[in-house]
Amino acid sequence: EMSTIASTHDDTYSQRSSSTQNDHRPREEEDSNEVRMTDRYFKTLFRNNFGLYYNTFELNEKLYLHYKGFTRIENLEKFPDLKCIYLEGNGFTKIEGLDTNVKIRSLYIQENLFEKIENLNHLKDLHYLNLNDNYITTIENLAGIEDLNTLQIKKNKVGKNGLSDVMGLLDVLSLSVLDISENFIDDPAIIEEVFAKMPNLKVLYLKGNPVCKKIKYYKKTVIAKLPQLTYLDDSPVFPEDRRYAEAFYRGGMPEEREERKKIKKEKDDEHWRNHNAFREMIRKAKERKQQEEAKKAELKKEKDQEQENEQQLDQESSVQPEKEEKLKTENEKMPKEETKEELKEEVKEESDDLPPELEEVTPEQLAKEQEQSKVKNLIDQLASKQPEVVEEEKASDKSHSTVDVNDINVDNSNSINLSVTSETSDPHKVKAEDSLNHSRVSESEEEKHLEDSASDAEESAKTEPGQAQDKLNGSQSSNLNHSNQKPHDDDGDYLDE
Repeated sequence: EMSTIASTHDDTYSQRSSSTQNDHRPREEEDSNEVRMTDRYFKTLFRNNFGLYYNTFELNEKLYLHYKGFTRIENLEKFPDLKCIYLEGNGFTKIEGLDTNVKIRSLYIQENLFEKIENLNHLKDLHYLNLNDNYITTIENLAGIEDLNTLQIKKNKVGKNGLSDVMGLLDVLSLSVLDISENFIDDPAIIEEVFAKMPNLKVLYLKGNPVCKKIKYYKKTVIAKLPQLTYLDDSPVFPEDRRYAEAFYRGGMPEEREERKKIKKEKDDEHWRNHNAFREMIRKAKERKQQEEAKKAELKKEKDQEQENEQQLDQESSVQPEKEEKLKTENEKMPKEETKEELKEEVKEESDDLPPELEEVTPEQLAKEQEQSKVKNLIDQLASKQPEVVEEEKASDKSHSTVDVNDINVDNSNSINLSVTSETSDPHKVKAEDSLNHSRVSESEEEKHLEDSASDAEESAKTEPGQAQDKLNGSQSSNLNHSNQKPHDDDGDYLDE
């Protein structure tokens, strides 16, 4: 009984699940098991993938319909702005249903059951076409696709009928990427007859075809014959590879070896040029840095100088009021002085009051007066000292000397000569005589000095008569004082004449 109940429960559950699945299946699928592109299917697809699609058909530009099990391309008229569609991994046998989708740029229809390329001429904007893993034997019907850039048609049956299967590539000269690998192409003439006539071809995948084994030095030959090629099979074509291939194509291995040496030398030269350029760049950078540092230092110096000047100005501005106040107080304390004009007037008045005899004094008159006063003073001194000498001689009884006043003569050189007669050779008298001669020499020097001062006085008398008189009086008094001095010996004792 328990087993019967369990089996009954399982049957009921299976019936319910099958009925539920049938409710979600499109109405067209209820009649047959074929999956088709219907409106109901697209709505369900949009609802289940709300992050990829809009619910409005016209707003969608991409459709991901790969590996869905479709057998026919249909009902795409509601997507007028469709630009990319993925239809690989289905069971399509014919390219159709794309008549209204003229804006398609990328079409992925690989891994299907196509045997022929058709119904694509109206896709003027088609840029990428993928036909890999199909059963296509001939490349054809591509003449109207003007912007086709990439064509992938590997793992098909192209080339079974010879070179004619690939002549359709010449209808699409805009191709730059062609993947025709793993087909049945075996004619080496395809390089010169087809690929060399495609001016924009830069990437070529030809591996997996029998022709690769028939072409001697396959890679070098293809590179040498296709100068615009930049990528061959799985490796890029560098400029050095092209030069090696072209040299080999011209003269074999010896030519290629020479080209390799030449390229190596060029690389070394380029390396040293770059090295020197780098060093030059570093040198210029250092010079520029030094100049910038010098400029910064100069600017800093100028800025510091400006700051110092500002500080000095601030200090002066702060000290100036104090100085002005101090000067003001000092001026208030000091008595008022006479102006320069008043002083000039006083000097002029004093010069006008001088006697006429002092206004004009000649140097000869000054010199003559000085000589007369000097001689008179000397005579007076000698006359006053003569009695004292006589008394000393009598007291000592050692020596006797007489000085005759009449023997004093004044010569033309304004010098005074005294004749002293001595009866005995007293050392004190000898010293007196020496000191007297010394006084004569000094007096002659003073007379010369007086003459110079007289000439100076004459010049000053013309401008300031009062000063000339003062100089004259001063010179006379100095002569008188000098004449009154007594001669003395080395011990400091005064001598008697």
